Parts: sequence; structure tokens; C-alpha cells
Amino acid sequence: PSPLGLKPSRWTGVSGNRRRQLPTHTYCLRSGPREFPPQPQAPQCQVLTSWRDEEGVEILSGASGWKQVDPLFDVTMAITLQVGQQQAKDPTAMLGLLDLIATYLDRWQGQPSVLVIHVAGITDEVRAMLQNRLGPSSNLSFGLESCLVALVVV
Repeated sequence: PSPLGLKPSRWTGVSGNRRRQLPTHTYCLRSGPREFPPQPQAPQCQVLTSWRDEEGVEILSGASGWKQVDPLFDVTMAITLQVGQQQAKDPTAMLGLLDLIATYLDRWQGQPSVLVIHVAGITDEVRAMLQNRLGPSSNLSFGLESCLVALVVV
């Protein structure tokens, strides 16, 4: 079964790390300096992450309503949110972004969706704000049972 049908706290345990059942794709978060001609013949990347990166990706909401969802083919909506340092320092701007995200999630509630957030220079205050709004103790009226929410912290 997909690990997405379980709370994130139950993804590790006796049966091993359930993150291994998530997609294996690696994502480049920051490009490296370019050379011409490029050697090797591929983009240069300084910062990489993946769903399986336990230190760099914090799962805020584990999509507990996904019982038999294939994350590669059954996701209805995927949202990525990149928050710059200046926005992260402004609580009003952060709350505005979270309200916008909540509007999208509310519109697609019940459909499998994925939200990935990266905050440049994340602080403990911003992390707590994201955890409160999009984590297990979220007060969103529609809940987050159908949404996998990840916070990239590298």
C-alpha cells in the first residue's frame, strides 16, 4: 500500500522507511555555474533533493486519505511555492500566501494533490506558521486528507 495513506509519524518503524515507496525522482533546487561547452553534457546542480530526503524534506501533511493512489499517475493538482527571504520576513505576506494556497486546496478538496513549499532562509517562526496552517493540527475547514504537503528545508 502507498505510504500516503498513513500519517507521516507512521512512515518509519518496524517495516522500514515508507518513504522508499514515494517517487525516486531527484530535483535540482539550485543550479551550479555553467561552463561552455558543459562537461558533462548535463545541467550542473549545486543543491539536490528528493521525496526520500528525510533531512531536506519535511512532510507536513501525509495525505492520510490516499489509500490506493499512485503518486505518479493519480495526482490531480501539484503546486510549488517558492518564498523568498524578504517575503518570509513579512508575516502579512506569508499569511497572504498561505490564504492563497488554502483557496486552491479548498477548491480541489477530495482530489489527490501535492503542495511543495521552499522558503529561502527559513526561520523557526515561519516553520511553525507553516506547520500550524498545513500540518497535522491544521485548522483548515476542509482538512488536508487528500493533500501531500512537503516543506523543503535544504
